[in-house]
Amino acid sequence: MNDFSDFQLNFLDNEPNVFGGSDNKDVIVGFGGADVLIGFGASDYVHGNQGDDGVFGNGGDDTLRGGIDNDTVRGGAGNDEVFGDRGDDFISGDRGVDTLTGGSGTDRFFLVSGHGGSSADTTDLVLDFTDGEDRLELDASLTLSELDIAQGTGSNSNDTVIRNTTTGEFLAVLQNVASSSIDANDFSSPNTPEINFSVANFNVAEDDGTATITVQLSGSSTAEVRVDYATSTGGSATANVDYTEVSGTLTFAPGETRQTFELPLIDDMEVEGDETVRLVIANAVGGTLGNQDETIVIVADNDSTLANPVVSVGSSVNFSGVDVTDEAAVRALGGPSVTVGDTTIYIGYQQVSSNNQDPRLVSFTNGVQDWYRTDYEVTGDDSTGVGLLWDGGSNLYGVFTSTGTQGSPSQDFREFATNGWLSSYGQGGGAKVSIVAKINPATGDVSNATFVSAILSSGNSNTLNVTDLSLNGSNLVVQAESFFAPRRTDTTAMNNTGPDTSSPFDYEIEFTPDLSTAVRAVAPGFGS
Repeated sequence: MNDFSDFQLNFLDNEPNVFGGSDNKDVIVGFGGADVLIGFGASDYVHGNQGDDGVFGNGGDDTLRGGIDNDTVRGGAGNDEVFGDRGDDFISGDRGVDTLTGGSGTDRFFLVSGHGGSSADTTDLVLDFTDGEDRLELDASLTLSELDIAQGTGSNSNDTVIRNTTTGEFLAVLQNVASSSIDANDFSSPNTPEINFSVANFNVAEDDGTATITVQLSGSSTAEVRVDYATSTGGSATANVDYTEVSGTLTFAPGETRQTFELPLIDDMEVEGDETVRLVIANAVGGTLGNQDETIVIVADNDSTLANPVVSVGSSVNFSGVDVTDEAAVRALGGPSVTVGDTTIYIGYQQVSSNNQDPRLVSFTNGVQDWYRTDYEVTGDDSTGVGLLWDGGSNLYGVFTSTGTQGSPSQDFREFATNGWLSSYGQGGGAKVSIVAKINPATGDVSNATFVSAILSSGNSNTLNVTDLSLNGSNLVVQAESFFAPRRTDTTAMNNTGPDTSSPFDYEIEFTPDLSTAVRAVAPGFGS
């Protein structure tokens, strides 16, 4: 309809208007506001334009456009062209052989008994039905069980044809839509509730334990309503590390409008910032999915890195004879420990026999034991724990001692030092060398380790005592006393160029966070 020369032109203002045309051919354009525009007789052009409009053709072969926003567009009698345009529109051809186009948005195409045709060629044609987005809304006189949804034949072989099996009436043809893609989720009725998450975002804290998620109906139903829910990809949190994956089905009994399910949260000690979990609902039965069929759970991180890490290095204490489930008893030993918030970690050793010591590490939160580790070294070698550094987040380092190796690598710190700067005690035995290990503060698991020792002129390892720990950015700095030559970053012996030739020598060595590489090693009086 391009030539409006014999039409009566009606252009309205930006205010909400209720306007009816004449019995002749009219052009009615609404502009702004929520308008009700009625064409009446003859073949009219009615355009709602902006606002949530009601656009009605009434008699005649009309061209109707909803325009922007969420409109109700109805053809009335005659063979009409009906466009929803933009927005979530309600579209009905009403009587006649109509052509319906929803446009963008989630549109509802109205199917009414008595408004169809005797064949696929004499009923309404829907040009752009989008499965999973648009809906076919049934008049109260129709039920889904009455409908035959079939692939068309002949010129409609690519289309879905919908027919009322009770009356034989053809209700609509969905152009270029496979009938196999149409199911109960594509239909609704005026009394069918929409199913949505209650909010677009749920906000929880990492240490809440669980997040309670609410799904709701737009109104109560006289029949049971079911919908599936599940965690999904798309969030920044890691499944089964930051949260536990869930899935299931919510059932709304008649009259119920709200149901909930729980999303378990995992409280780790990683400093990772706020993270998100995406949840979706699908496979609605007895209702239709609304626009809020997914939600994001925002999990606020409760961990923070301390500006100055907590450090404790000193004499090792003996846990033997102490109830290690009693924090007060462990604290009373006076050994090295680090505290961040409500959690304290203690290090020491146990005298497992008259001539054998094994390292121990134990964590308490609010006086309750979190974990107790006895498995780092279980051979005849003497080994103790002498120091800790914790930045309050995921960076916990422990310092241990060793006098040699007597068992297999899986029985001592060699198990963790495979990729360490020094992967083993080295040559010799008997001297008390140090081991630095990176430890998960939530479990006590060791992820990486390195031996640290002095070196004799024979190449044998010799005593090195760690005296302090610090961080340089993310690198670990170890201060120590080296008995005989300290090691260069390539693990070979430094050359003594100073006047002092008696041990011990001050020594400082800096490691990458995974303890695999030494980036700096200095000792006063020693050259390269």
